Amino acid sequence: MKDARVRVLVAAVAAGVLAGAGVTRGGLPPPSPSPAASASAAPAWQLAPADRHACRALNNCKSMGGCKNDANECAGQNSCKFKGGCDGAKVEAKKRDNPQLAMARHFGERPPRDHARTPPLNIAIADAVDPVPPGAMLRLGSERLRHAGGVTALAVAPDGAAVVTAGADNRLVVWHVPTGKLLAQADVSGSPVTALAFAPDRHAIALARDNGTIELRDPHGLESIATFRAGAPVASLSWSADSATLASAGTGVVKLWNGWGPSGSIPAAEARGARVVAFAPRGSALAWGGDDGIVHLGTADGKAPARALAGHRAGVLSLAWSPDGASLASGSADETIRTWDPATGALRETLPWPLNAVNALAWSPDGKLLVSGSGTRLLRVWNGNKGRNMTTDEPDRGAITGVAFASAVLITASADGSVRYWQPDAQPKEVQGLWRHRGAIDAVGFSPDGQWATVASADGSVSLWSPTARMRMMTMVTPTIPCNVLNDIAFAPDGAWLATAQDNTDVILWPLKPDATGHFHGRRELRLPGETVRAVAVSPDGKQLLAGTATGRVRVIDPDPAAVPAGADARFAPERLNWDAHGAPITVLRVSPDGKTLASAARDGSVTLWDLNTHAQRLLIPRQSKPVTSLAFSGNGELWIAIPDPVIRSYDTATGKPLRELKGHTGAVIALAATPDGAWLASGGQDRVVRLWDLKAGKVARQFTGHTAPVRALALSADAHQLLSGSDDTTGLLWQLDAQ
Repeated sequence: MKDARVRVLVAAVAAGVLAGAGVTRGGLPPPSPSPAASASAAPAWQLAPADRHACRALNNCKSMGGCKNDANECAGQNSCKFKGGCDGAKVEAKKRDNPQLAMARHFGERPPRDHARTPPLNIAIADAVDPVPPGAMLRLGSERLRHAGGVTALAVAPDGAAVVTAGADNRLVVWHVPTGKLLAQADVSGSPVTALAFAPDRHAIALARDNGTIELRDPHGLESIATFRAGAPVASLSWSADSATLASAGTGVVKLWNGWGPSGSIPAAEARGARVVAFAPRGSALAWGGDDGIVHLGTADGKAPARALAGHRAGVLSLAWSPDGASLASGSADETIRTWDPATGALRETLPWPLNAVNALAWSPDGKLLVSGSGTRLLRVWNGNKGRNMTTDEPDRGAITGVAFASAVLITASADGSVRYWQPDAQPKEVQGLWRHRGAIDAVGFSPDGQWATVASADGSVSLWSPTARMRMMTMVTPTIPCNVLNDIAFAPDGAWLATAQDNTDVILWPLKPDATGHFHGRRELRLPGETVRAVAVSPDGKQLLAGTATGRVRVIDPDPAAVPAGADARFAPERLNWDAHGAPITVLRVSPDGKTLASAARDGSVTLWDLNTHAQRLLIPRQSKPVTSLAFSGNGELWIAIPDPVIRSYDTATGKPLRELKGHTGAVIALAATPDGAWLASGGQDRVVRLWDLKAGKVARQFTGHTAPVRALALSADAHQLLSGSDDTTGLLWQLDAQ
């Protein structure tokens, strides 16, 4: 039977109450709670009446209403945070000013780990809604299970209800596995986090850094409990089954830690080149491996001599014990996986993995499947000596950096920043439900009638959302993924189609009005041989599709299918004009509100105004000091220009003379959008803040915060009631401008 603490934590995590205690990424507010959560916020721990004695067992009593008969026991705990005292016994939390004592409190005698099979998790990701910041109506895409930088480490809680990840975005995050909700996060800036390990008794999360630091963190709020120095970079961590010992490995050193600090180390001759370590799920058996390609088997107490298992021809990168401890798997840079009998040291099987080094390994809870992840972005699930690839056609995926099981669900971490769920059965596939773009949002826009709010991603996909229904309606994926990066979008004036610019297929026209059967037919791929289209725009009459290319040219295309001569290839639409506009790749195209002028800008800082009817050059704007990232016509004779600089500048569209500057951003401005009447200008950039400027007053009227990465794209609705922003955090945010 599981002990009381296990039942308590299972209930707490499953209920999603492991809320962060205000621990956030540096400079960012904590995630906004949902309205329901705000109305009745639950404490970090909530002990059920039947588990009152668990207060005594928990070293870190944080109950706010339990332990009614255990006031004395709870009062005796070193870190009691009982509000109002343990049923009247008011005890103040002691300061954690002694790391050795703190660590001792969290180590020590633990009950044996319960190896009963964890019941299957009810994955209901689609039922969970991403919280939105104040002022926002909708988040387009999900931030759940996602880091803005690559995921460097992953660990699953023993009950499978929570997973902790560390990323290159300097965040340490605990996610609720069934829903993908963020439970707690902490800023871990400094030396990169290289390894994570969840204690089997759930009392702490251990993390290691590249500078040799090992930290213990509280799994509820991620506050630091203790910090120790390994003396060398640490690449791997593993807890013993009783949570009494922590093992670390890295740069040829294997160390053991207990409640008072280092408790021992593996002899240097045996630990030579060690980079990965793994405790057996039962007992004190310990395995480690490293650059010499040898897997070593020993014990934490050192009572038994270590056994060397030779066979790999290159360094050992990953180790995994089967749940019953009867098998040990090792993955290597020699592109093979080997399974061993720990009792005899005999080699059982050699599994070829001819694609890349094996970065990560994990056994299924029943021990029947072994999953491997590699630097080639592929997963393979093994049943005996038979392997099947687990792949998807989704872009922007990086090397697999971690794999772990949460009940029957496989969780993987990747260098692209994603945490993903898989069903590794006879037909391996990704668990569906959580929808998101997998690349930065490079372009956003509203359809002329306001029916669609659209975001386009660097992953080659475009999603269309209904601002009224507040939901995603459809997603369009460009061909030849993953190389087809989306660069820009533009709507037809009547909303009949959407033009997208991408690297490989040049320009695609997507139909947005269904036929009589309710289907969307008639997608057209317009080829521009030898070109990469960086920007697109459409004339007010819809008869000119303008494409700005990487060669600095502007190409004017007739988008009407009827313009294609009979028998001609419809992919090569007839061009009206093709001219050299700039001596560098074009970055932006914008049409003035009156439809008479086209503005083009390039990477060399040049900005030119063209007559949209005659295509003659009208005016040269003074060259900017840096590449132009965005342009916006404000409708009152001003053209606003953004470059990688905190200052936004405007120029007279009649004379080209500079008019004024807007200062307020603390980082480079990347995106601009303006209302046609010249009343409002929206801006966003590296500081992750969207600012709405009152152009008549020349000052910021409102600020919108909610993105966790730079803002890369902005659009204002035709009625100026809504603002759409897109970010490197892979999501869009729809803001209500007329909300009080």
